Amino acid sequence: MASLQVAYGDRALIAHRRIGGGDALVSSFKPSSLHAIDVSKEGCRRGRNHLPGDQCMDGQALTQSKPLQNAGRGDRVARTREAIVASALALAAAGQVAPIVRDIAQMAGVSARTVFQHFADTAELYVAVLGRMLAALVGEAPELVGSFAFEDRINYLVSQCADRYEQLRPMWTFVETLQRRSSEAADMISQIYSANTAHLSQAFANELAALPAESRERTLTALALAIAPESWVVLRQRLGLSVDEARDELKFVVKSVFANETARR
Repeated sequence: MASLQVAYGDRALIAHRRIGGGDALVSSFKPSSLHAIDVSKEGCRRGRNHLPGDQCMDGQALTQSKPLQNAGRGDRVARTREAIVASALALAAAGQVAPIVRDIAQMAGVSARTVFQHFADTAELYVAVLGRMLAALVGEAPELVGSFAFEDRINYLVSQCADRYEQLRPMWTFVETLQRRSSEAADMISQIYSANTAHLSQAFANELAALPAESRERTLTALALAIAPESWVVLRQRLGLSVDEARDELKFVVKSVFANETARR
């Protein structure tokens, strides 16, 4: 037999239990004499209510586990959101102008309800997808002035834009449709054009500076028009040119812009 005694004021509760199982005998006690058991960290430290073999529960350990639990939940939320956006992007890349939630959820491995737990509506989801698309259009702009000759800069910029626009081309209808329906999407796209214009201004700063003041803005606008997503879409889809042919045409147009302005001087 093994016995366990816990003091409860003027009476004692004696619990006898047979090791390995069996009947237990518990003496009666007066509820009025039951003292509160001190399970605080301080109580554990002082040995209050501490039984041989027991371990005190440290409240600090429980507190420290909460940030870990929250961090884990945050990671799961981020992964789910990423899966939803990636699925919608894949469907847009496959040519869907307005991917439906059912297909997005199925591809992401979640329910349609989960999709709307992360996004208020499809418009918000589409804007997130657009942001992912446009991020690929604006890479780091290297310092081209002084590093490359004029023709090398043209070749570099056109090749860079051609690679990015070719990736965007299957989704261009999605982009055009969304910017007509969402002012937020339209603003995002406008920022991309502004960034591209600034990039061209930096890349051809010397050539633009050599032009008369009244010609600089017009030349920069012509360059921005030539190296724009729509130009690539027209060359590839409307005129049926191959990637190499479309790239060569853009190089020709950019060179012609500067040649024309130089001839005017």
